[in-house]
Amino acid sequence: MTTVAAARSFDERSAAPHSLFRRWLGLRRWLGRPLVAGAVVLIVYLALAATLDPRGRIGGDTGGKVAVLRSVDTGDRPHFDVGYWAAADDPEGLLHPLYYTSRVDGRYQQLTTLPMVWAARPLYALGGLQLARLLPMIGGLLCAFAARALAARVHAAEPWHAFWLVALVSPVTIYSLDLWEHTLGLAGIGWGIVGVLDVVERRRPALLGGVGAGLAFGVAASMRTEALVYGAVATAAGAGVLALARRRWSGSLALGAGALGGLAAALLANQVLEQLVLGAPLRAGRAAGVASASGRDLADRVDDAWVTLAGLNYGDVTLDRALGSLMVVGLLATTWYASRSRHDGRARCAAGIVAIAFAARLASGLSFIPGLVPVWPLAGAGAVLGVVHRERRLLATIAIVAMPIVWITQYAGMPGAQWGGRYLFATGLMLAAIATAGASTTARSLRLGAVVLSAAVTASGVLYLRERTHDAAAAMDPLVAIDADIMISTVPFLFREVGAVYSPERRWLTAVDREALGRAAALAGGRHATTIAVVQEIDDAAPGLDGFELEATQALPWVGRDLAVLHYRASP
Repeated sequence: MTTVAAARSFDERSAAPHSLFRRWLGLRRWLGRPLVAGAVVLIVYLALAATLDPRGRIGGDTGGKVAVLRSVDTGDRPHFDVGYWAAADDPEGLLHPLYYTSRVDGRYQQLTTLPMVWAARPLYALGGLQLARLLPMIGGLLCAFAARALAARVHAAEPWHAFWLVALVSPVTIYSLDLWEHTLGLAGIGWGIVGVLDVVERRRPALLGGVGAGLAFGVAASMRTEALVYGAVATAAGAGVLALARRRWSGSLALGAGALGGLAAALLANQVLEQLVLGAPLRAGRAAGVASASGRDLADRVDDAWVTLAGLNYGDVTLDRALGSLMVVGLLATTWYASRSRHDGRARCAAGIVAIAFAARLASGLSFIPGLVPVWPLAGAGAVLGVVHRERRLLATIAIVAMPIVWITQYAGMPGAQWGGRYLFATGLMLAAIATAGASTTARSLRLGAVVLSAAVTASGVLYLRERTHDAAAAMDPLVAIDADIMISTVPFLFREVGAVYSPERRWLTAVDREALGRAAALAGGRHATTIAVVQEIDDAAPGLDGFELEATQALPWVGRDLAVLHYRASP
């Protein structure tokens, strides 16, 4: 009897691991269903967004969008006019409190792209900012599914790994949490590239696949100008492979013609929407402005390129360059040695250098990390694996060739105030898909280390967003409570960041230089203002204002630093 009981106990213990394995397989099958996977990621996004203060923003761009939504006309036609209390004195809006506001068809527009805000308007009206944030979250999901599709096209053993890594431990996670169009634009670029690869691999007819890819690139370009670069490079690369390697000249021409037609149709539809809603085209003028500035100030652009590729925002420029270089070279060396079967020791040594460099960066405190490779380590790995493996070279070529063109044409200025090189997101997405496909050839410990590093840097980004939004929200109340007839900010994006409390009736002005400050003081004098408050960087000298005398100074805490508020009173 005892023997039978012991045997049964042994059988139960030996069956336990198999039972656990079967449960794990069942869970994987469930998570392999698109609807279930999408729901899980969406729940994670909502939980992370709940930790942020709804009044605080990632930056001035998202704050400007919130200000637009607050000011949208409630009539039958959406004007997206943010208004201006001093329009009679400053009709061109040169001193408008929301920096970069322009006067279009008699209305004051604070928009860089229309589709995102246009689609968010009904959601905002129904459930406020919390509901409107579903748009970038849906964009994050579409990015993750695009990564899965790209990984499948480069023969990944587990394409779903790319989905989960991009959705939860990449810059996509960060940009899914606030009202920014980056995830939607990236999704359009990603699916456009999927369309090009499908034509090359004969999954789709050349003309039909080209039209679909062009439409995707056009939709993306309505929100992200660099989509034009990635679309052009991807289409040219795909057509080149068809013509030169596959000898399919007709397919090459059909792909190019279809992509151009689809792109033109999408851009035309966006321009018609802008004309109907805003009364004037918006995106075409912005793209033309970017194109006209391309290639200028090459020294600054080289510096911006470095920041968006490897910058860590470490404080001292020399240390930042050294530490960023260490991380990039370490990641490339780790992947190179890991792809060689007899160099695991060297790969682990290089990985240790990367971990030390990243730990040193985190020890300096939470802030934006602007470099693509430090924030998206899989991108560095994908760059090496894309060159090593022939079947992934087309995708790697598109990702890498587009980078210098983006650097030449991207918006120049303040590259450090972003997370993970946002102009290079499409490169990161493609290289991450390649890295996922090539992961099976590397040691398990190194694969685990790459995931842990990606999770750590993404977690630091979420924590920084939480800190930033709470600090900005806490600073709003003392800012709004400043007692003055007119308040002038010399900090360009200050009032854009407080879009959650913006109102056209608030007597605020933004003056970014001494000449503009003089005009603002003259405007205040013309309005018979007796008191003026000037908000500026705390180390700047107090300016002299004609007709006003400095009376008092106070400090204003603002997102990790102090600003100064200078109180002026009209001269007797």
